[in-house]
Amino acid sequence: IFNSKFNDFDYTILFPFIGAESIQADYSGNLTGQTILSGMSSGLKDLDGKIAIDDLKIQRGSLRLSLAEKSTIDCKQGEFSISELKLVGPENVIEMSGDNFTFDRLNIRVSAQSDLRILHFLVPFLEEISGPFELGTRISGSIKAPRILGQALLKDAYVKIKNFPHPFEKINTTLVFSQSKIFIQNLVSNFAGGNIKSDGQIEILGPREVPLSLNIKATHVSLNIPDKIRTVGDANLVLS
Repeated sequence: IFNSKFNDFDYTILFPFIGAESIQADYSGNLTGQTILSGMSSGLKDLDGKIAIDDLKIQRGSLRLSLAEKSTIDCKQGEFSISELKLVGPENVIEMSGDNFTFDRLNIRVSAQSDLRILHFLVPFLEEISGPFELGTRISGSIKAPRILGQALLKDAYVKIKNFPHPFEKINTTLVFSQSKIFIQNLVSNFAGGNIKSDGQIEILGPREVPLSLNIKATHVSLNIPDKIRTVGDANLVLS
């Protein structure tokens, strides 16, 4: 039996478990609700009950999302269902739902129209990320090895990769999620004083293991690569 109440629980203390400790201080978040669950097996396969979510907030700077209305995660014989969990803010909305899923067999749908900056904790391998995006995905697989299908559209986004001197600005691209990979298609961006076109992929192997492969065709750029050596002109680059 697992019955508990949580009031204004600061869930950002869990960010280090997903590799996001470096940006934890940028966020505030709290969760209020109650768990009413019962089960006899240690594997949770006979778990029954519900998790009531009365309030959920996340904020980073001026960006803020709050639970639109109370939500419930129902559990029957170890399988969970979410009818609709909806977070809203000024010009922002994130919705999640799922049917009969377990920790080893996910079946969750996520849609969003929001700003990348508030979700930076999900991609902590980037130094900074911001800009409007639209997202539609379905998540399967397991908690340890999730499989994601769907796509996202980025418009005038900003991305700064750790240990790389130049940010990507005014990014417009389509990201296609396929299992554990994210394919970057037809990316155009301002970069190092010039412009680039690019395609590539990101593979998600774990919270701290996210190899990137990006083929870049750059025009009229001024590169500071290697450090303190400036190169001006056109270039074909491979970022990995």
